Amino acid sequence: MTWWSWESSWFTMVLMMAISFGGLALLIVLALRAEYVTRPPHRDQKQTDARQVLALRLARGEIDATEYLDRINALAQVHDA
Repeated sequence: MTWWSWESSWFTMVLMMAISFGGLALLIVLALRAEYVTRPPHRDQKQTDARQVLALRLARGEIDATEYLDRINALAQVHDA
């Protein structure tokens, strides 16, 4: 009798199909996950956003020019540190 028989071939085929479909499902999940992962903004982007917010607040009259300049300088010091 040999190590391979017709009775065991169905098991091998089912096993290989399960491994193939499992691998395909894993690749799909990883691809979708990589697509929708949000990355934290870069440090320079945060600084730009803060400066834009300050400029908008100055334009709306919520802060005066002195407070605007003080906060811009504070942002520059935080960025340099």
